Amino acid sequence: MTQLQTRIPGYLDKVYALRNPDGGWGLNYAYDKFGNGTVNPADTTYTVTITDHVGLVFLDAYQAGLVPAADIATLQAKLDAAEKR
Repeated sequence: MTQLQTRIPGYLDKVYALRNPDGGWGLNYAYDKFGNGTVNPADTTYTVTITDHVGLVFLDAYQAGLVPAADIATLQAKLDAAEKR
């Protein structure tokens, strides 16, 4: 087992620790995207965070057998719900 392979579970633990209560991921800080005073709370889930940041990591980890299929299904459900908005 390589040094990276031994570190992966710890990295995944850190990613899981940043998960929002709704099962998605975001910025973990309040954010006013448009500078108009409409602030999204720190636990807002963003599609780009799921697809470009967490999603790629989870897909690779899933293929390596380190992330359960249920977690991939949760990400997919979040993306499906966002698409319907």
